[in-house]
Amino acid sequence: MQRENIGNLAPDAGATFGAAIAADGDVLVVGEPGASRVHVFQQSNGEWRRSAVIEPPADDAQFGPDRPGFGYSVAVKGGLIGIGGFHLSAKAADDRVPGGDGYLRRSAIYALPAQDAESGPVLLSTESLSVEYLFGVNIATDGNFIAAGLQDWEPARRGMGAVGIFSLDAGFKRAVGLDDASSRKLGSIIALDAGHLAVAVLSGPKAGQVLIEDLNFREQGFLKRTKEALAAGPAVNSLSMTWPRLFVSGASEEQPIEVYRLDQDDEAAPEAFIAPGGVVAASGGVLAVMAAPAESPFGGHSQTKPETWLHYYQDLMAPVGYQQVDRFSAGTVSVAVNDKNLFAAVHDSQSGNSVYAYRMSN
Repeated sequence: MQRENIGNLAPDAGATFGAAIAADGDVLVVGEPGASRVHVFQQSNGEWRRSAVIEPPADDAQFGPDRPGFGYSVAVKGGLIGIGGFHLSAKAADDRVPGGDGYLRRSAIYALPAQDAESGPVLLSTESLSVEYLFGVNIATDGNFIAAGLQDWEPARRGMGAVGIFSLDAGFKRAVGLDDASSRKLGSIIALDAGHLAVAVLSGPKAGQVLIEDLNFREQGFLKRTKEALAAGPAVNSLSMTWPRLFVSGASEEQPIEVYRLDQDDEAAPEAFIAPGGVVAASGGVLAVMAAPAESPFGGHSQTKPETWLHYYQDLMAPVGYQQVDRFSAGTVSVAVNDKNLFAAVHDSQSGNSVYAYRMSN
């Protein structure tokens, strides 16, 4: 399978190029949070080109050339690009306030049309939130809604989380999981498609469960994962959805990927198990899998491992075998997929990041 280094189309990109990637149709979006930039690539006649470099608005109070974090998470679907800005670092000793926690925090959510990326991003309003949240830990879109992981940093609620639902025209609409006792560490791993949201619960009494919500009708319930899956290890490592299928990958390679049909009874067992597990990304009839380590330091969208393998399934109706694509000895890896291409972002501590595109066979 032919491999193209997309990074060669962005010679000015820095070491954090590829920290987050997302693809839909002929559009590939690549975050570079260290420089607070997002690169948009488009494919035409089989060739990729960089069509835009997105930066925060000129009057943005959170991010800019000397304020990193814009592009920490990215999403694209149905002509809509979502961008999460997130930065958390220890303050310098001279900047610390007595009684404070000693951390510098910046976060915001942005959106823009994929076909008019040069117009610049729109900062989505969060003024109606009643508590202080950090945004941008993770982001997903289905072309209509934008879902963003929220982390609460109020002293009394530290470590709590939720998922904010946004729209391009209305900004923040509401939070999912805000008042749920299971919301501790809720929002770091999410998936969204066709108006349906999936949220992994990482700790608390419902650890290992997946919250499912129909955003159009506000119907909510928990996916009933099998007792065997929960016994093997409750932690969820990665989620991806291509409606009506949801792919749930556990935190260990020994745990197979569970495939659920969300348009059926939520008491139903998984319709399939796919091994090996790892970071998953699905689109249409294609599932891409990156073999992953036991723990995820980046909220489920990238992994660290001495050696990782990229493979894919091209028939989700019968996911019984896979095609191996590539092997990497580098560190951090993210994965994305559309109906024609696989994408892998690979970080090497010596040579920096690379984003590779692979053309799938018909």
